[in-house]
Amino acid sequence: MSFGRSARHGEGWQLSFVEAAELERAVRSLMGVSEEGKKAREKAVEMKAACRNAVEEGGAGVACGIVATQRVVQDALDCRHKPHQDCRPPRRR
Repeated sequence: MSFGRSARHGEGWQLSFVEAAELERAVRSLMGVSEEGKKAREKAVEMKAACRNAVEEGGAGVACGIVATQRVVQDALDCRHKPHQDCRPPRRR
């Protein structure tokens, strides 16, 4: 039995397959008592905390969203008040 997975290769995405035995080995490694599994679980806990912090009030993800929104609004206002070539709608033919 094979399972499909997408992986980025160069310029695009390519579908490759993982055999059931390889998938089972990876799951057992993560869930088992090995040092590798322990480190992977610890890293997952760290990443979970980092993700939560990013989306909390004042977090980096929220701050980036606010800055991006401010830039879009400012660009729109700039185009309304001082139109330039990039702001003009395309001509209809």
